[in-house]
Amino acid sequence: PAPAYVLPFAFAASVMFGSTGAVVSGLMLLAVPVAAWGAWRLLKVVGHLVDPLGLPRWLVVWGALTYALVPVTSGAWGEGRFGTVAVAALLPWAAHAALGFVDPDRDRRWRAAWRTALLLALGAAFVPGFWLFALLATAVVLGAAAVIAPRLVRERDSWGPPVVAVAATPVLLAPWLLPLLTTGSASGLLLEAGRLTVDQVTFVGLLTGRLNDLGAPWWLGAVLGVLALLALIPRRTRVPVAICWLVALAAALASGVLSHLSLDLPSVTTRPSLGLFVVILQGTAVVAVVLGADAYLRRLDEHHPWWQRGLATALAVTAALVPLGGLAWWLTTPDNALARDAAQDVPVYMQQSSLLGDEHGVLVLSGSVEDGITYRIRRDDGTTLGEDEVLTLADEDTGLTEDVRALVSSPTPQVVADLGARGVEYVVLT
Repeated sequence: PAPAYVLPFAFAASVMFGSTGAVVSGLMLLAVPVAAWGAWRLLKVVGHLVDPLGLPRWLVVWGALTYALVPVTSGAWGEGRFGTVAVAALLPWAAHAALGFVDPDRDRRWRAAWRTALLLALGAAFVPGFWLFALLATAVVLGAAAVIAPRLVRERDSWGPPVVAVAATPVLLAPWLLPLLTTGSASGLLLEAGRLTVDQVTFVGLLTGRLNDLGAPWWLGAVLGVLALLALIPRRTRVPVAICWLVALAAALASGVLSHLSLDLPSVTTRPSLGLFVVILQGTAVVAVVLGADAYLRRLDEHHPWWQRGLATALAVTAALVPLGGLAWWLTTPDNALARDAAQDVPVYMQQSSLLGDEHGVLVLSGSVEDGITYRIRRDDGTTLGEDEVLTLADEDTGLTEDVRALVSSPTPQVVADLGARGVEYVVLT
């Protein structure tokens, strides 16, 4: 069945004169500011839950900027994984809505349920694992609550909102989910929008928040992980930081299990998407660092020993390197997506199919009857730098030219069969 993100894309394209390219470009460009805005709102609420006075504004800005760069520094942005990019932008908003479950007001808790369900469904439309992880987290939290505080389980207004949120999500996705399950395509629940994840995220990449070689230097992610580990030391914020680490541990375990699975699709064998877990790990690390940094910064007061003030200053300077380094890398690295030609005339699934062998070629036609037709065949990963000079030396395949001329003028079954024999699987008119 058609992927669920087609519906929000269709709504967005309806106000962009039907241009799906503009929708994807808008998603990629707006993901960073939307993620920053959502992280800002989330960190402000978390800060007030931990301390009635809240967190320092500049510390919230640091956390929001650091998280907003996750889609970029992880490599998802540069590789065109718009599913991971969309989830990265939606995750802080969904977490902010879910915090409404602990609101003392009953009506606010139920309103939070519907907001969370809508955001979960929107995120799951791009990465279905988003809902699966929320389902797992809800089961774990409610199970722990049944052991620690049995009274809360007996109150419908306490357990009802989170249950409604995760239960309403598959209902909203039913037009896509039901055909997916009834046609034996359930493996789609472990994939993401944008591309097939033919690569595998390494353990080091998972810890440092890097999906592939298109991400920022690994040490920027390692610095964030070390700071999140040091955030466990202050007693004042140890409990909320430990909760962040438990969520991160659950994400790491889930990604470890999925990384050993293999999905047999009709045309290719691939692995489950792990981009979601990289985003979750980076998000929980940012929240943990912000909470821990608030506790460390209080040691800058004069009544604390000099070594504690010096340590807090050193950690603050080190933390500042994470967003500044990521932003500088994004703006200056020539290999990232800012320097690429965004025009794509071959759909993603055809590009991925062409990687499987010479028999999966894509015949790309361009031009018109008045101006003439030109053609090229894409195989493997297409023409790369340095190959264009070599290709100009090749002689024209007159037999293929005759087949293309017949295809665009008076096609016959024999012409189609001849193209198939030449290793052409798809034909694209641009």
